[in-house]
Amino acid sequence: MIRTPRARTVLTKSELQLFSSSFAAPVKALSPAKLKAATARARELRNKYRDEAARQQREARGKAAPRGTQPAKGNERTLLKAQIFAEVLERFTAAASGARAAPAKKKTAKKKAAKNSATKKGAARQSAATKSGSRTLDTSGWYGNKSSSAKKGTSPRKALAKHNEEILDSQARRAATKAASLRRTGATKHQGHVAARGRRRQAKRDAKSR
Repeated sequence: MIRTPRARTVLTKSELQLFSSSFAAPVKALSPAKLKAATARARELRNKYRDEAARQQREARGKAAPRGTQPAKGNERTLLKAQIFAEVLERFTAAASGARAAPAKKKTAKKKAAKNSATKKGAARQSAATKSGSRTLDTSGWYGNKSSSAKKGTSPRKALAKHNEEILDSQARRAATKAASLRRTGATKHQGHVAARGRRRQAKRDAKSR
């Protein structure tokens, strides 16, 4: 890369300002419009000095008529200018590409963070539901997938509320069934005790009558 001291020996004042503005810190301060204009100017100067260096080389070899009274004797300074502005153009182009990519990267990172947050919340709800003895929430279907909820015409929040109601109803039915079973078991045991006591009393009466 060509440094400032060397560039200063061949560039005009305005060209040197353009050269200096292409480095990392100054280029960040440029607005998109100014960056676009600087890129166009750098491309123009690169092409200008590249063409001029080629012409000077042809003149020096006698393959082209001189533009002035004397043919060019060399093109080292012009080639250096062409190289300088090729590097300047490359830096401006890289800065423009980075500026265009920054919003997209930021948007992607935001989406990824939101997705990770939703995954963690879903895992936390699932863990809490498992510890409390309730059914595991299916966050990959009706709740976690917005498109699925949209197809059913139900918002995720309403779907969650409905799902929780179904869980509570199911738990209530299981509790009622268990209670009824316990009541039936208790009644059967009581009837068995009464029948056994009656048989023992009958046996005693039979023994006394003998």
